[in-house]
Amino acid sequence: MPLVSIGLETNFRELAQYFKGGKPLILYVVGQSFNLALTLFMAWLMFEKVFPQAAEVLSK
Repeated sequence: MPLVSIGLETNFRELAQYFKGGKPLILYVVGQSFNLALTLFMAWLMFEKVFPQAAEVLSK
């Protein structure tokens, strides 16, 4: 409920000046892509190198 209240109180017309040029969108996409790649790498590392027996148990 608090997050909904923050969204209702936000004045998007005031924030529009910061979104011109698309830089925040580019930064968001780059950040999310990096987060996805890092998460997939860590999952691979954990299931293949650190705990290989866990992958065998899950595949059964």
